[in-house]
Amino acid sequence: MSCNSNTETADTIYINGKIYTVNDAQPWAEAVAIKDGKFQKVGSSKEIEGFKGENTKVIDLEGKFSMPGMIDVHTHVIDAALPVIQLSDYYDVKKIQEEVKAAAEANPGDGWLYFNFYGFGIFPGDNGPKELIDEVVSDRPVMILHQSGHAFWVNSKALELAGITKDTPDPHQGIIARKPNGEPAGGLQERAMQLIWKARPAWTKDEIENAVNLANEVMASNGLTATREAGITPERYEVLKALEAEGKLKARYDCASHWQTTTTMLTPPNEEIFSYLMDNKDKQSSKLQLRTLKVFMDGVPASHTALLSEPYTDRPDTKGWQLIPQEDLEKALIKYDKNGVSAIFHCTGDQAVTLALDAIEAVRKANGDMGTRHHISHTLTIQPPIFLALKNLV
Repeated sequence: MSCNSNTETADTIYINGKIYTVNDAQPWAEAVAIKDGKFQKVGSSKEIEGFKGENTKVIDLEGKFSMPGMIDVHTHVIDAALPVIQLSDYYDVKKIQEEVKAAAEANPGDGWLYFNFYGFGIFPGDNGPKELIDEVVSDRPVMILHQSGHAFWVNSKALELAGITKDTPDPHQGIIARKPNGEPAGGLQERAMQLIWKARPAWTKDEIENAVNLANEVMASNGLTATREAGITPERYEVLKALEAEGKLKARYDCASHWQTTTTMLTPPNEEIFSYLMDNKDKQSSKLQLRTLKVFMDGVPASHTALLSEPYTDRPDTKGWQLIPQEDLEKALIKYDKNGVSAIFHCTGDQAVTLALDAIEAVRKANGDMGTRHHISHTLTIQPPIFLALKNLV
């Protein structure tokens, strides 16, 4: 059947399916027509046949289930797809040792070995002892990322190459786990992680490009058609831009740029980030956008760096960390918001959530509603009055 003169020809039509529409008014359909990546018509196979032209691709679903693609609003999909060795059991220390040893044997040389992950609570304070890695690999650097993403467990060789000794002071907003004599024990938290990143060779363009391609394949094969990449650096975004220009992106990316509050990796100076965002925020397409700032308000509970309103029960000497003074935060966010850039806040402690809301309120008072949509992620804990207030808004 050819398309009639009153109907625009579809690029693709799906017929004879059991299609869940996520539309309460029409929850199920048999067929859909798609043009330029958007739904033209949802209905019966007979209705959709009217959108078929000479060049329309017809896919017969043969009664199979189908649904619109899913959107994940907070991922680190490029990080996840980088060439990192995945451990099979995050909580079995002996098995971790065995797999680290096997990886070293399978990848001979003196280069860094990077693994994901070791799990919550398997060591006091989640600080892994360097000796446990040294037992299986001592002649080359090993780094294992904590499940939270906010700590490394490293061996003696990694500490040596990073220049970390008992005389190395804790970096600002960083923790070097130590033995009683001050010797580094093998655990590095928050900005102390950056000492390892400075010592390890940076990811190459090929590695980043391969990671993006792998992420595209994994997301598409699992029905994820759009994501917010919740933290990206300019060199990674440039790879995304190049792939989009070549028509290779299989998912839509809404990216948030890392910024001065990022503790877990290296980022460019704040001035460069502002300029980069200004240069790119209006160069948006249907598949790729950079219009958001990633703001770390605090760390994570595992490191006692999540910002709480009351002291930790097992560490009454601390309430955690606020990673940027409130006045500096509000001043910066007012500037970014005025220029059309929204913020996504990393908040795990209840006080971090409160201060993020205070910052958003300050931005709205200063700028009015600029059309930006600020977003708070994680919210592992939240004060009851705020929870009830937000609940009443829904």
